[in-house]
Amino acid sequence: MGVSSAGFGGANAHVIVTSAPPQPRPAAPPRPRPEATIAERAVRAAPDAEAGTPPALPVIVSAGSPEALNDAVQRMADRLADTPPRDFYDLAYTSCVRRGKHPYRAAVTARDPAEAAERLLAASGDGPRARAADRGRVGLVYCGNGSQWAGMGADLLTADAGFAETVERADAALLPHLGWSVAERLAAPPGAWRLEATEVAQPLLFAVQVGLTAMLRARGIVPAGAVGHSVGETAAAWAAGALTLEDAALVVAARSRAQAPTAGNGRMAAVGLAPDDAAQALAAHDGLHLAAVNSDHDVTVTGPEERLRALGRELAAANVFFRMLDLDHAFHSPAMDPVRAPLTSALTALRPRRPRRPSPPPSPASW
Repeated sequence: MGVSSAGFGGANAHVIVTSAPPQPRPAAPPRPRPEATIAERAVRAAPDAEAGTPPALPVIVSAGSPEALNDAVQRMADRLADTPPRDFYDLAYTSCVRRGKHPYRAAVTARDPAEAAERLLAASGDGPRARAADRGRVGLVYCGNGSQWAGMGADLLTADAGFAETVERADAALLPHLGWSVAERLAAPPGAWRLEATEVAQPLLFAVQVGLTAMLRARGIVPAGAVGHSVGETAAAWAAGALTLEDAALVVAARSRAQAPTAGNGRMAAVGLAPDDAAQALAAHDGLHLAAVNSDHDVTVTGPEERLRALGRELAAANVFFRMLDLDHAFHSPAMDPVRAPLTSALTALRPRRPRRPSPPPSPASW
């Protein structure tokens, strides 16, 4: 409490009578408001990162036009060059929370000012610079066979604790069905992965996708929906709450085990044609099937290898994109018909739940 007096000529005097009563500190920081952006949530959560490991923080630059954005990026990079590492959190926080959001934006994540400056300047027009959407929500798409490569996610096992912890949980759920550890395989040299075996590739894909979902959730990226293609449907069902982690692990293990004996019965290829045009091209090649429609000008076809290669030669002569996939299976074709009975038998006890909008739990351990 105090008494203040301002004199006619501008003199000011203030006497402190007593101090204000002490205010108790809150036990925990307030939760971000529901409308907080992903970047705001990420930068607010950063101080909770493990001691000794600099967190990767988002830095956002925005402007009213592409030209102004280029100038703003250069000014931010110059500012970052003069920023001591100890002040990087404050700068990142201000860029995400305290600055106006103009329609054209550039965003990077970095662990220190120098890295942020380098990434901002290196960003091309097709990179993390774009016109912001007026409205929108986040959806996650989970990939199927063909998206895997030896070494995928291995660096995250040591670089991201949330990813590693969730992969370990997926490993524990898969181990009784597989008899081998996906976590150990992810940490092994790429030459030991055996991705040509679908009973290996599918569980590894699932574990990586589950771990990536956890990593994104820890950064405030909460999807409004999830969708998957092929084996990715299982990870999407888990993300949407339709399957528990244990049930999803059962589906992945049973599916890949049932499909393993079909190796050698056909191949798959990516083709740069619209679905109707692809169907017309396939009509002249008995035994080939349209396996997947990936976009309005990109499909996947499947069937016996010799017939696929004949189709490929025909399309190459017409200057149409054609590429054989590194898969020794004719997925999404009649070659999978023998899989139906053993797979449905293995999943008779499965009880999916009603999907829900995914939401981040307090910590990965409680999922």
